Amino acid sequence: MVGDKSKASISNYQPSAKVAELTKLFKRAYHDGYENLHTPFEELNNYSVIGRMNKDQLTFNSFVDESTEDPREAWKWKGTRGQARKNTMAMHAHLTSQYIVPSVYAQNEAQEIDREMSDVAHDILQWMTINSNYRSSFLLATMGMLVNPVTYLGAEYAEVYQKVKDRDEEGNLTIKEIIDEVFSGFQAPVYSADQVLIPNAYEQNIQKQYIVAKRRFIDYSEAEAVYGKHDNWQFIQKGVVSFYNEEDGLFYDVKDGDHKEQVEEVTFYCRRDDTEVCYINGVYLGDDDTDANPMSHR
Repeated sequence: MVGDKSKASISNYQPSAKVAELTKLFKRAYHDGYENLHTPFEELNNYSVIGRMNKDQLTFNSFVDESTEDPREAWKWKGTRGQARKNTMAMHAHLTSQYIVPSVYAQNEAQEIDREMSDVAHDILQWMTINSNYRSSFLLATMGMLVNPVTYLGAEYAEVYQKVKDRDEEGNLTIKEIIDEVFSGFQAPVYSADQVLIPNAYEQNIQKQYIVAKRRFIDYSEAEAVYGKHDNWQFIQKGVVSFYNEEDGLFYDVKDGDHKEQVEEVTFYCRRDDTEVCYINGVYLGDDDTDANPMSHR
């Protein structure tokens, strides 16, 4: 969603004024979140969030620098002691000895504890914990919490369909869509620091952020399966990102040499305005009415 006009060409994608205005708002939030990830902070020993994350991951993996070609320096050991990894694994074992499952205390109209409803809600949460990826995600999120400056654990619900081939009584092969039980239902995805963009780096409660953006790079075919029926899909190209230029109000295309076969999926959440919008390579994939994009999970 961000690019250099001098290295870009005018895009065939030129949406309405309302879409452009909404894109302008989200572009600013995207830019602020990106800057927060790459700005050095004194709290991180004058490292940025990305710089601190990369350094700590190298330390955890006992990285050995073998880039020196000078024979007078190459013989020196430039590795990292494995003590940090041992301590991290020990702390991880203590933290994950039990899974953290939330407790529910229901109340009736008289503000009294309803024990029966509380037990039912607890059983539902326990069932969701067992019949989802929460347990594996909890292990990954806890490890990420020990190694990285920040790690996010999401709570989402998905309904994904898959195509299956079935033969009828006459032996004819038919294709139908059924719900994929693996990818459907409650999901607890783990997001790294560079996958979540927040405009205000000093607001610890993510629920109070004005806009939150989740970004990831996915295969073009996967994005087409999800968003291919949208009218704006025709403007999405592999390795090409569209961005809005505020000076002339036009959209431009710039090449993305790092992701030639992938596309960037960015989903913006604005809690105050109850808005959830997805962009693929900077192209708007929401409703034609920009005010009709309610959040799917509040």
